[in-house]
Formats: sequence, C-alpha cells, structure tokens
Amino acid sequence: MKNNNKINQKQTILEALKQLQKIEKKILFVVDDKERVVGSLTDGDLRRSLIKNINLKSNISKIMNDRPYLINEKKQKKISIYKHKLKYAAIVDKNKKYINISDLKSIEENINDVIIMAGGKGKRLHPLTKNFPKPLIKIYDKPHLFELIDRLISQKFVNISVSVNFYSEKIISSLRWAKNIANIRFIKEKNFLGTAGSISLLKSVNDKPVIVINGDVITNLNLNSLLQYHNQKKAEITMCVKKSFTQIPFAVVKEKNNKVLELIEKPTEVNLYNTGIYVLNSKIIKKFIKKNKKLDMPDLINNVIKKKNKVLSFYMYEDWSDYGTKETLVKLNKNFKKIFD
Repeated sequence: MKNNNKINQKQTILEALKQLQKIEKKILFVVDDKERVVGSLTDGDLRRSLIKNINLKSNISKIMNDRPYLINEKKQKKISIYKHKLKYAAIVDKNKKYINISDLKSIEENINDVIIMAGGKGKRLHPLTKNFPKPLIKIYDKPHLFELIDRLISQKFVNISVSVNFYSEKIISSLRWAKNIANIRFIKEKNFLGTAGSISLLKSVNDKPVIVINGDVITNLNLNSLLQYHNQKKAEITMCVKKSFTQIPFAVVKEKNNKVLELIEKPTEVNLYNTGIYVLNSKIIKKFIKKNKKLDMPDLINNVIKKKNKVLSFYMYEDWSDYGTKETLVKLNKNFKKIFD
C-alpha cells in the first residue's frame, strides 16, 4: 500500500502503534483532513510515550513532531545534502499534501553479531521435542528457526551465530541454505551452558555490540531500532521489555498501621516482562561471562547491575510471543499469519 506511512491527525497513539509495527520504515507522517502534512511520528517518539505512561488513547498530536521535514515533489534532487541528518522525509505537493515517503539513507549491511540461543531441550513441549529440536518446530508450516533467520537477513544482519546443543547436527544440516546468503556460524556447547553461557564461545568478527535472541522468540521487532537505541543511550546491556496488564478481580485496600487510606475497585496492575532479546557490549561479554561456564541471563544481568554498569530497558510495542508451551504453540499455528505477517 503506497500510503501506509501516513496517518490522520485524529487518530490515537494506540492506533499509531498498531500501524507502525506493520511497516518497514519506522515513521508516520501525520496529515489533516485535507491530506496536508502537519507532523511526524517516529519509532522513538512512540517508545518515549510508553516510558512516560502517556494514555495510549490520547490523540497523536500530544507526542508528534510538529515540524516534519518536507520535500517538494518537484525538487527531489536536493535530497542528498540532507543525508547525514535525516533518514526519512515526506514528499508533498505545493499545498503540502502528502504524496509519498522518501528514504534518504538506505540501510547498509549490519555487521553486528547476532546470536540465536537454540541449544535447549524444550522439555515443556514433550513429547513433541523428546527426539526433535525445539527451534525446528514448524509455525505456520515453516520451521521457526528458518523464519527467524529470514527476518534477520531481511533486516540486513549478515553475521549470525546459532548456539546449539540438543540435536545440534540436525539443526546444523537444516541450515545449509542460509550459508549462501549470510555468514552463518554455529556455537557448539559440550555441556548445557544456560541462557547466557555459550556467548563466551562467540568468535566475534568485531567489537561492536552483540544481539542475543532466544530461539523460541517470535516478533516483528526491527532490531536496527534496538541497536540504535542501545548506542545512543551508551548502555552496557539493553534488554527488550513489554508491559503486562493484569486486572485484580476485587477491591484493593491501601492502609498504614490499620488505618485505611484508600479503597481501589478492581485496579489494573502493570508489570514489565522480559522478552528474551538483548544487546550486550563486547567488554561485558569478556568481563562477566567465563568460558564454558554455565550462566543464565538473569544472573548475568544482575551481576552487571551490581557492578554499577548501565543496564537499560527497551520498551516494545511490536507483536511478540514465544512457543514455550503446548498451548502457545497451538494458538500460534492458528493465528501466526494474521499477527506476524
């Protein structure tokens, strides 16, 4: 659809979030009822609204940039002088009516290492995984590991490592096709090293931050946005989180020393949960992950925090799931194409 980067100014932040997660170029140009561009909304604008707990039913004018960069359709040859400052601009006519989006800076190959943690036994999915590796389970008629690597390649990541253990040879032989289009390497665990231990075995091609993603994670998150955030904030570790809303089915009493301060009828409890997607700086890997020693990611992160290193959260609005249980696996196979395509 030509104008999927356009949104009407009357729409809500929630509607903008839903629209943005379905498009590749992470920006929306806000238009009035006459199709004139009046603002823009980037991936970063929307994430900041999540951090600030702005009501998602609020109008997008509350968070939009009201000075978007516009390019007249007849003067597009002047675009190149702005390449070092901007990524996207709106192409408009003489009345500032939206025509299309201009990609000012094409995405180059991303040389950051990505590690897919695919060595687990998948015990919660027995008997399905008793003699079969969990990453090769099919979601909508395609092994999930294939789908995950396809998404990484489509986002220009070329250095992909897969950490394997359980039925490792089956996983390795199944990925011969990927070696023709990316630098696929395998990290073979001799023993089960937990959800972080095998990172110590990575033969990194550079000292850039490393993306770590659990092999059972399904998401349409653009990892380039995650990396950009990590680098801009100068974090040592960035972990992706999502909000979880749980309604308490009864009134909650707030009290102190037996004195009732407030009675809240069926409040909604908001928590953040870990999605199994991380960015780690190379010096953190070298300092905190000992070679061939078992280590789980929560322990690593807590150790890094204790040493006063900068660990940040990255709020996700994108679709996310894992298939750790039979129930989620059944649900995914019914709805995968509808949700994640």
